[in-house]
Amino acid sequence: MLNNAWQFLLLISLCVAPFTISALMKNGSWLKQRLLWMLVVSAGISVYIAELNGSGFPALGNIITTYGLGPVSVLQGMISHWGNLYLYAALHIVLAFNAGLLMFIVIRNRSILSLHRYGSAIFYLILYMLLILPTQSFDRYVLLILPVAILCIASLVNEMQWSRLFFVLTVTCVLFWSMVGTYNYLMWNQARWKLGERLVAKGVPTAALEGGYEWNGWYLYARTVARPLGNYTPVWAPWYVQELFPGHPMTYILAFSPLGGYEVIDKEPTHGFFTNVPYIYANEIRPGSLR
Repeated sequence: MLNNAWQFLLLISLCVAPFTISALMKNGSWLKQRLLWMLVVSAGISVYIAELNGSGFPALGNIITTYGLGPVSVLQGMISHWGNLYLYAALHIVLAFNAGLLMFIVIRNRSILSLHRYGSAIFYLILYMLLILPTQSFDRYVLLILPVAILCIASLVNEMQWSRLFFVLTVTCVLFWSMVGTYNYLMWNQARWKLGERLVAKGVPTAALEGGYEWNGWYLYARTVARPLGNYTPVWAPWYVQELFPGHPMTYILAFSPLGGYEVIDKEPTHGFFTNVPYIYANEIRPGSLR
């Protein structure tokens, strides 16, 4: 729960950064405030603890990872990091600093956050956090809270001076990174579906093709609810095959890379921007190699 709460705060920090940073640029006197530095130091300590526990910025649920945007477990195989890992560590620190700044702005202007003006929004935020934080992973469920958080902090910052130049610069950076990451993730999936449908057209049974949980869910879930696909599931199969598609033979696998014990029989380019996944590979098992 504490891990989810920290990741929750970092994601909100990222989304409201254009507002908080632009406000800081016009209110330099805040840097002399003891409360701000107390919050920043507390955030720094939290970064250190999170890094020790493997809960740093590169692991914001299934939303943001060191491999780009979107879940890495979408396919099997090896995938390289999207950029230097030190950049993600630095971003973790920056987002923690901004989280401290966010809390400072809220505390400093708590009188503005009256129940008359923000009561329903505050109630929604608290209720939603209580429902989501205890879950194992917030991933897509946290997205519902971001518009409310952004609207609240935007309205709050509007009560003070803020730099339009830094707002535009920060928004541009966030939008560029988001659009490139999202585009690349969609290209991974487009390549996967093109490759999988090409194999099916050549006669590969859908029940023998492992293409990630979205592919499997589209073609196999209703079938496996009625009865298992077979009597044997390899122990090394990913969690979603073990739990949702029992008996999958894993004869063909769509993956980020070639796989041991398999032979690459086809591949599809992803056509991404600054991509770390140039191809999606179709792997066919070598007879007797993994039994």
